[in-house]
Amino acid sequence: IGRRWSSDCDNVGFLYLRGGDTTSGDIHEELRITNELTAHEQVRVAVEEECAGIEKLVDAYGRVHVASVPGNHGRTTLKPTQKLYAGTNYDTMIAKMLEDRFRGDQRVTWQTSASGDVVVPVLGWQIMLTHGDRIGSRGGQGFIGPVATIVRGLKKLRDQQSEMGRPVDIVLHGHFHTTANPGRDDLANGAVVGYNEYAHGLRARPEVPMQWMFLLHERWGMRERCPVKLEDPTPVPRPKAPRAFPTLSK
Repeated sequence: IGRRWSSDCDNVGFLYLRGGDTTSGDIHEELRITNELTAHEQVRVAVEEECAGIEKLVDAYGRVHVASVPGNHGRTTLKPTQKLYAGTNYDTMIAKMLEDRFRGDQRVTWQTSASGDVVVPVLGWQIMLTHGDRIGSRGGQGFIGPVATIVRGLKKLRDQQSEMGRPVDIVLHGHFHTTANPGRDDLANGAVVGYNEYAHGLRARPEVPMQWMFLLHERWGMRERCPVKLEDPTPVPRPKAPRAFPTLSK
């Protein structure tokens, strides 16, 4: 997809955005029971898989910049904390281990956040990456779903950043397991895990595992965007209609 999009451009590299929740973690008792691997084993698997992926991106694009923020599932504390938010998170540990693997490789550069946010300047555009659990808005179980919550949170986030003298052009986040384009150039990311028991319990709309990919252009900004489906959608089974209405007996 990337090569096709950039065929009319001078592509300068690939921006790999690690938005958090790389591991399922131990934040709920049920996860400790049902996770296929322990959190420490998940870290090891994630490092190996992401190393292979980054190597493929380097081969394809020549240069890769990796920006990373922690998610709520990777925390090692019983409850969410404000202090040491990133330093006590498996996502940060994985990012640091990846940095160690590619130490000395000038083709790969890194931004591993010491907080929950990171701002990446690309071609004159300011991209903010945050996981989504700390955008200042919660909820999203009404008929409209999480999109209203996301819009409220993005408004608060942009206002805060502007007041601090660092306005952002694009905000990217995940957390809500919902693929959406709630603003002109803001993207809410889907989830690799796809539809599961948690989403079913919320009566959320089923969505296949999905991740955003976009082309950032020096002049036009986010020129093209595409939610990449990571597996074939399963057809919804529909019951066959009876040939005739059944006869009702008294």
